[in-house]
Amino acid sequence: MGGKPQTANIDNRLRHPLSANAELIAQLPVDMVIDNYFYEHARNLYGDVPAESVMFAAKGETATWADYTEPTRELGVLIDNPKMAEDYIVQSQKDIQLASQQFKERYPKAKKFAVVQFADANNMRMYVANSLFQPALEQMDRELVVLGKGNNWGFVPIRMGDLAQLDDETCLLIIDPLSPITRAEIDDSLIWQRLGYGNTRCVGELPPVWIYGGMSSLVSLANNLSDVSLKGGEVL
Repeated sequence: MGGKPQTANIDNRLRHPLSANAELIAQLPVDMVIDNYFYEHARNLYGDVPAESVMFAAKGETATWADYTEPTRELGVLIDNPKMAEDYIVQSQKDIQLASQQFKERYPKAKKFAVVQFADANNMRMYVANSLFQPALEQMDRELVVLGKGNNWGFVPIRMGDLAQLDDETCLLIIDPLSPITRAEIDDSLIWQRLGYGNTRCVGELPPVWIYGGMSSLVSLANNLSDVSLKGGEVL
């Protein structure tokens, strides 16, 4: 969401506080820094610039649409433009609904999804109910299927064999990046071959999404899903 010209977040180059350049921060034309609690320990780098924390994350065991709209409204108050925040929420919901419609036209049978990201060929993160995938899929009238309760970051570690617990109607979404080496090892895995993803079971790949990007991440995820290429199972 945009804001006043003088108001800005720390830019992408400064997201890792250990590598932050204090001189560069001092030169940025800002009158406020909006961070989250992960970066509060780096506030001494901001000098006299005031800082506020806004966090986009689940407040309970299941992430809700309100967990993303309420912090957006907080941002609107902080930049003295509540209407901009409300307009952004309305437009974001419209964008997600449009993406949902486009997806349903392409894959009307695909209604249940499990979302994973591979660490290596046998270990992965499964994103669960307290991640942004829950409200995004819910807004798209689709179901997130999970295997367990998530940690504070919205995922549960699983192994490839655990995917056998998913039913045949659940489509597996793999979040990139996936290195060529890991991809080759997955393809060569006997477990993967027996699971049948890409043949008897549905699978697709999605571009990376910033887990803590707020409403913009929900919209990006919905748009990515509207463009995804699914294969296998009975989705076609």
